[in-house]
Amino acid sequence: MGKHTHRKASAASAVQGVQGQLNSGASNVSADASVSFTEASRGFKRFTNRSPNGSRKGIIALVGGVALLVVATAIVLVVANRPSVVAMTVCDYQVREAEFAYGLDAVRNDVIQDTAQEGSSLGGDFWASDAPDSPTAAAVERAIKIVQERYAVYDIATEAGIIDSPSWDAIEERVGSGNADREDAMNTGGVVTGLQNFDLSTYVDAEARYIRDSYIANDDNPGMTPNDAQIQSYYDAHEWTISDDGAPAALEDVRSNVIQEYKQTYFEREVERRIQAQDVHTDLAELRSFASEYLSARGEK
Repeated sequence: MGKHTHRKASAASAVQGVQGQLNSGASNVSADASVSFTEASRGFKRFTNRSPNGSRKGIIALVGGVALLVVATAIVLVVANRPSVVAMTVCDYQVREAEFAYGLDAVRNDVIQDTAQEGSSLGGDFWASDAPDSPTAAAVERAIKIVQERYAVYDIATEAGIIDSPSWDAIEERVGSGNADREDAMNTGGVVTGLQNFDLSTYVDAEARYIRDSYIANDDNPGMTPNDAQIQSYYDAHEWTISDDGAPAALEDVRSNVIQEYKQTYFEREVERRIQAQDVHTDLAELRSFASEYLSARGEK
């Protein structure tokens, strides 16, 4: 991440794309493989037997499915009276408190479930400790990965001209602009479809899907025009079926599916490559302290 040459983006087009995602409730390109930042360990999740119509088994798909992750707007309420940044930088970007809170909310339930499975207590002081072996520490480690993945996805999008900046500030500007436009339309008798306004969490989830689908749909983007050898190699590396009985499918019968899966996997691998290349600095003690206060203030477990 850093300074790149990229195609010019339009904030308005990004907001419109997000609204399209929210109206459909799913990815426009692939209804069962869309982006959000909810996977605790890597940001990707394995789906098996996605479809009997030319899909492969065990596909690596971006987390999200058709459901939107709607996180409470408590992000703004809890951090409103605190400084605006946390002790984490990703390349040249200082991570905002609301941004890290988004990551904490995305992994919060997973940490609770994992702790319950381990037989640990889920008392009212669940998030009180910020010790290195506490549930709070586990949430911080996972939230860091969520933040890293968001920057990687948005960095790709910036270079491709889908958005104009990977920063959280730019996201907040798009949310504010979109909400203002929708309010003006409602006040002047205009038609507003879908949500009347965006909260940050819902917007980011939908924008991430919009980024992924827009990138994959544009053959001019790197990796989006596989040649015959790449298509054949990808087909050979996986199992493909066209019927419920699991009978093998010939390449000519599933070629379009192979190409689509190849493009999805290319995008996922590029996200992972950029995560590994990021220059990330954190103060874990400070992040745990912030997380303990934030998650405790969220109230219910």
